[in-house]
Amino acid sequence: MAIKEDNIIKKAFKKFFKNPSEALKFYANLTRIKWYLNKKSGKLPSIFSADNMRIFSEIKRAKIKRITADGITKNCIITNSNFSFTTNKIKIKNNDKLSFSIRLNKEIKEDIVFKVNIEKNVLFLKKINKETFRTRDWLEININLDKYKNENIRITFSTNSNKNNEDCVIWSEPIILNKDENKTNVIIISLDSCRKDHLSCYGYKRKTTPNIDKLNAINFENVFSHTVWTDHSHKTIFTGLYPVTQLNYEKNKRKTIFLSEIFRNNGYTTYSHNGATRLGPEILCKGFDQYVYRKLDRTKNISSAEDIINSSIKFIKNINENPFFMFLHFMEAHEPYDIPNPYHTFFSNKYNGNINIHNFKVDIKKGLIDPKKLSKDDLNYITDMCDSGIRYFDNEVEKLVNILKELKIYDNTLIVILSDHGEEFLDHDYLFHYKFYDETINVPLIIKPQKSFKKNSIDKNSIIELIDVYPTILDILNIKLSQKIQGKSAFIKKKSDLAFSEHWITDSNKKRYCFSIRSNKYKYIYTKFMDKNEVLEELYDLEKDSKEKNNIANKNKKIIEKKRNEKKNFFNKAKSF
Repeated sequence: MAIKEDNIIKKAFKKFFKNPSEALKFYANLTRIKWYLNKKSGKLPSIFSADNMRIFSEIKRAKIKRITADGITKNCIITNSNFSFTTNKIKIKNNDKLSFSIRLNKEIKEDIVFKVNIEKNVLFLKKINKETFRTRDWLEININLDKYKNENIRITFSTNSNKNNEDCVIWSEPIILNKDENKTNVIIISLDSCRKDHLSCYGYKRKTTPNIDKLNAINFENVFSHTVWTDHSHKTIFTGLYPVTQLNYEKNKRKTIFLSEIFRNNGYTTYSHNGATRLGPEILCKGFDQYVYRKLDRTKNISSAEDIINSSIKFIKNINENPFFMFLHFMEAHEPYDIPNPYHTFFSNKYNGNINIHNFKVDIKKGLIDPKKLSKDDLNYITDMCDSGIRYFDNEVEKLVNILKELKIYDNTLIVILSDHGEEFLDHDYLFHYKFYDETINVPLIIKPQKSFKKNSIDKNSIIELIDVYPTILDILNIKLSQKIQGKSAFIKKKSDLAFSEHWITDSNKKRYCFSIRSNKYKYIYTKFMDKNEVLEELYDLEKDSKEKNNIANKNKKIIEKKRNEKKNFFNKAKSF
């Protein structure tokens, strides 16, 4: 598998010379810079604190941090080459397995002996040297504990070498894997930039999602994203908080509890694999035992979807039927739509135009292409590529579903499929996702509950926001919220509810602030152009104008005033939450 790392320095300089203020805002982030500088080697110091260890109370003189190596971030114990630590007492059940991984943090000259034992019984013994164990590799270990069934045991982990090298040994957090049929597995699948109206399960003319169509799922109609940016949108899913509230929490150093943390604290093994350049561990790694983030080399025609699905299947097979929480993020509906054949031309192979799909967005930014002057064939080609990406994604999801069925855990698995935002294809005179019309914020939410779930009365047309995903999942599983959040379960939302979206957007070096309020009747969009210090207000009657083409703001002053008050109330409540 060909992997290439992002070159943060190169990216920063390119952006700086083009737009210095934006470059500083994006890259002058100490957490982001430190992580990028350390992610290739995985060497200390790590900038991420680890989650609380499951089977340890305290390990003196060891460093407990998250370490990134080979694109995988894990909770880790970092020690010298002569060191030992022991777990608390653990009651071993039938078919329990001990799971951990090891690696080196530094180049070594002397051999290091890794050992795991229970009193005098040695469970694992391996000598590591420079030749047999590369610095960036994880060596994964699973040990059967059936011999100790029904016993209370302590497990000791130790290393030994002729010379005591500091901070050179890394153990990933050891955990006990065990089967628990009373807990439902959870998989959240996010397809970045996916328009709801381009999925056949929502009535699209093309069969883009034939496998998802067969899931017998609940397809919610009126689901809205809070922003058009990947990182902020996904954080709303994992925190149940609006972006402005998250910002307020960060300023006041208030703790947020991620959805992944709740599952980890409830005995789940947690795993994430991400295909997006904006979803590194500095964004979402809290609560995950494994957080995989690596950018595949697209010039070699290698699919991130294939890598994500294959590694996810491997994870599921290796966890001894332990209940798991999994988050998978795909980029197949996002430009540049460079998916492998035969799916690259699944919906079209007759395009003879001049668009190079790999350089398309760059050419637009350079002014070499004017999106408004694209021909019908050009636009159809771009749409065809996006639809082909969705179709390919659907095919990969089918592989995962088939494995769940093969392992006989499909019926006890909750699957949630969604998107962080949509994509515009000149619907409102532009491409990609810079505006707050429905094509970019009305996103799919597809929920396939576990078989035991009893469906109550469900209003699929209620207004739902992405912050509602968090409590909806917990509601389905009857897990109590451990903190106050702004989201509500989708099963109690109403048609009269409102959806709010807001963010700063930079388009063609012009900065603007956008905010929208979406109800079943109206869409209100507030845009402040910073270069002109001007404000544009838009209002659309969605019952008469579902495509949002006729701005009626000037003719409805009372409604506009009401929307201004709703906007003011939103920020007052969000900031004081």
